[in-house]
Amino acid sequence: MASRSFIKLLAFLPISFAEATCPLTMDNRFPINSTGASVDAGLLPFNSKYDLGEDQTWAQDLQFPSVPRSLFDGSDDKAFEVTISDESIFQGTQTGFRRTELLPQRAPGDASTDPLVNTTTSGVQTFHLSIMRDEIRSLNYSHEYYLSWLESADFSRDQFVVGTGTLFGNGDNVTTTQVAQTLYVRSNNVNADSQKTLWQTPFTTETWHNVGLTLDFTRNTVQVFYSKNSAPLTSQGPAVSNDLSGHGSFHVGLLKKPTGLGLTDITTQGFQESGINEGMIFGGVFEEDSSSGCVSLSSFG
Repeated sequence: MASRSFIKLLAFLPISFAEATCPLTMDNRFPINSTGASVDAGLLPFNSKYDLGEDQTWAQDLQFPSVPRSLFDGSDDKAFEVTISDESIFQGTQTGFRRTELLPQRAPGDASTDPLVNTTTSGVQTFHLSIMRDEIRSLNYSHEYYLSWLESADFSRDQFVVGTGTLFGNGDNVTTTQVAQTLYVRSNNVNADSQKTLWQTPFTTETWHNVGLTLDFTRNTVQVFYSKNSAPLTSQGPAVSNDLSGHGSFHVGLLKKPTGLGLTDITTQGFQESGINEGMIFGGVFEEDSSSGCVSLSSFG
């Protein structure tokens, strides 16, 4: 894809460097003329095979709604929507989940995609995405949903999670609507007891929620940036300690956890209602090299 221009903030360098360009590590915005079939054909920087329900295709599971352009999408880009249904059962075996997730990668043909050495999970990177609710394909907020996360190469844990809904294991998964309809960033979940909410905000409707995560893979820290609609990102606090080791793959989409008590394997156990027709709208997905201290705050538009 062609390179893009951004307004930059150099958070850790003198202000005289404020207009330096942050190199893109991944550019996963959808070109205006692309389709779900473009992903199936391996023409876009996503894994064409994962993660889908058995016998599902991206042509089936991706929609392209008519919504205002997100903060970091340019005139050549468009928003995309990831959907789940009753058939969104990964490999036909994870019956406890309903899941459809794009796995952002470097450009097709890039040789540096080995998850153990991938530059996307080395040094200091800032991962960006914008998220908007779809009230036609609305979620069931009594469930917990992952919207974006980094999964370690050995599949043992998620180094961070951007999610919404009722946290799994919260009693009988009943909570107030206000609490459940929250957008949050959660820490490494090597075990349930150690996971913490690093940041959260009301997940309001008809709003682009823009999230930037500066991930320091050397120091094992995360710093959250956030804004709504066309407003520039602002820091939500200093970098905080969070184990980012293990490399792996980024996910963008929907993973819907089951409800239920006393479950020993939530991938195959728990309750999922029938008739699921749910979706989440995304835009402005990319990762930039922030090793010099720069973070993109807003697009030139």
